[in-house]
Amino acid sequence: MTKHRRVMRHLIASSAVFGMVSAGISGFTAQAWAGTIGAGTTSIGYSGGIVDYTVQTAGVYEITAVGGGGGGGIPGNNAIGGGGGASITGDFSLSANQSLEILVGGGGDGGGGGGGSFVVANNGMTPLLVAGGGGGASGVILPNNFTFFNGGGGLADNSGSQGGAAGANAGGGGGFSGNGQDGSGSGTSNGGNSFATGGAGGGDGTSVAGGFGGGGAGGVASESEPFTGGGGGGGFTGGYGAQTNAGAGGGGSFLAADATNAVLSDGQAGIYTGSGASGSVTFIYRRAVTPVPEPGSFALLGTGLLGLGLAIRRRR
Repeated sequence: MTKHRRVMRHLIASSAVFGMVSAGISGFTAQAWAGTIGAGTTSIGYSGGIVDYTVQTAGVYEITAVGGGGGGGIPGNNAIGGGGGASITGDFSLSANQSLEILVGGGGDGGGGGGGSFVVANNGMTPLLVAGGGGGASGVILPNNFTFFNGGGGLADNSGSQGGAAGANAGGGGGFSGNGQDGSGSGTSNGGNSFATGGAGGGDGTSVAGGFGGGGAGGVASESEPFTGGGGGGGFTGGYGAQTNAGAGGGGSFLAADATNAVLSDGQAGIYTGSGASGSVTFIYRRAVTPVPEPGSFALLGTGLLGLGLAIRRRR
């Protein structure tokens, strides 16, 4: 597993990026009220929905998101694995009564992409951190050609917020604001939905389902379509669906510019030979926020000290 202890430039978002990604999600609504975040540790597991959490205790929190794993164990080769989700950690200053929208990525079925895990503020407008899901395993199954590929791990970096490109009978992963493309083969391997459109994984009952959080569906091999599996992972950037000569890509990740103490880890390729593991989101309360005096407070303090000095001089 690769760890990046310095925040990479292309992972840090600017206000311009926020403006671009928030433009299409003004009507966002979370699906349920889930609970509170306070002193101690709050661990949030997979629920299959976007849920609202409210911060009870103001302070600095260490937040870690892990994306869902891609599915492996495809027909023809049970040893081929889906990729693990990325892990993204950063410290954030959160206010009391602040509302956060949280989506924990689900694991993909055999060949489906894993879903990304999202922590988003301001009614779904401002992502704090996103961990990309792993890509699904894939293969070409022909009488004289049995070629298989492990799914790629979720990526600790990103190149945008769009959905992933389609593969050969494999859907791309959903991004933060763009849906993944549907597979280009004769099958019905749908791309995963973006966070902005609810985050559903690809799959319609005739393909291998991607995990909730934008995982792309994997194709099912048939006489007319020899390609199986390979959905892209969901994330801030959707992973690409598998091609006939390359495995599916993991979803990209994200960390906001005001985060500190960043730890960014790629997911490992090819580690799940069954359904991928679900992701997670964890909050650990670290310390209270130290109030910063207003400029006017400094002025009042200075005036008070001056007056005290004059009074002492007069007494002398």
